[in-house]
Amino acid sequence: MLSAGKLRIENPAERPMKKVILRLLACGFLITPPAFAADMPVKAPPSASAPFNWTGFYAGIAGGLAWGRSQFIDADPTNLNGLLGLPITREFDVSGGILGGTVGYNWQLNNWVAGVEGDFSWVTKQGISNSIPPFNTVGSNATREHWLGTGRARLGLVPGSPAFLHYRRICRCGRRGNLQGQHRP
Repeated sequence: MLSAGKLRIENPAERPMKKVILRLLACGFLITPPAFAADMPVKAPPSASAPFNWTGFYAGIAGGLAWGRSQFIDADPTNLNGLLGLPITREFDVSGGILGGTVGYNWQLNNWVAGVEGDFSWVTKQGISNSIPPFNTVGSNATREHWLGTGRARLGLVPGSPAFLHYRRICRCGRRGNLQGQHRP
């Protein structure tokens, strides 16, 4: 057979095989019964899920980086030479890491939620600066945070959607800094 200037030779064995495959597919479609939705078995209705409730205990971990600024101010009330309230250092950077955990418990009564929550973290945030005149400029002042802890009480209201909780809380935090060197002129 010639087509567009090319000679194509057909294999006569291919033609009967194609016909057999097409006939088998057609028979398969004709034999298969149609499926109707009414023929499907009826499943049990989905069970009603329990209403959402905020009551329960929870715990988590937290970690990351911490940074900020620090400055030492003379707050010694016995300092009678007029330096009270003057900065001992310029502002300086403090930075480090933080790693800790959180625990809490909520109680839900109708649409009201009350709870307590606390966390504690180990902190490696630190920075150092020299004193500025008129203070002893040989002395150094360091801010080092070793821990950070907070406690909270919570009272909130669950609106129409139980996935949301609007609340107010009262917090208490703890922090400690270290001083080094001489701070008097």
